[in-house]
Amino acid sequence: MYGNSNQDPRVRRTERLLQVTLQTLLTEKRYDQITVSEIVKRAEVARTTFYAHFESKEQLLISLYEEIKVAPQAELDAQISQGTIDLHKLALVLFRSMKTAAPLFQALKDSNLELVVSAITRGLIRRAIIQIHEFEDVSEWELQSYIDDVIAGVLFSLTHRWVQEGMMISTETIAKLFAEYALLTRKIGLGRFLDDLNINNVPK
Repeated sequence: MYGNSNQDPRVRRTERLLQVTLQTLLTEKRYDQITVSEIVKRAEVARTTFYAHFESKEQLLISLYEEIKVAPQAELDAQISQGTIDLHKLALVLFRSMKTAAPLFQALKDSNLELVVSAITRGLIRRAIIQIHEFEDVSEWELQSYIDDVIAGVLFSLTHRWVQEGMMISTETIAKLFAEYALLTRKIGLGRFLDDLNINNVPK
């Protein structure tokens, strides 16, 4: 099944064949119009072969975008080894990587686009946030996980709209927007923003 790191080369070739076939079909029609039957017919493999490698058409779709995560994950690994997380730089690498695959994104319908964008962004940003907490030795706040979810949600929402609108905004601008919003949100999460505004002292 897809995702096994100890794959036989023949298995990897078959998976790559199915990926290339779907990628080719995406240049001809929208994802929601493509069926598993059409994929296996074009790839000249049995339907049972398809399901021996992928659980569903959706898993095959997501696998097409796995390479997009390689550069951002490598950037995050490098930042972790250096002991500091730069969300702006991480987001910039992510958006640049995604822009190289612009034609693939253009073939997706909204619901499928959400699936792919979520698969690309959420794991990356959650891992980055966890490392930030560890590096800064942040004491656990009862609502911290909510704040972390907000930051992950912001990256998803920005990325989804950016892709949906044809990636017209520069990668530098969209990355800076996310990083600044994330910084402000973390400041709120750590209670500093409330202290700065003296909100805790406002009469109830």
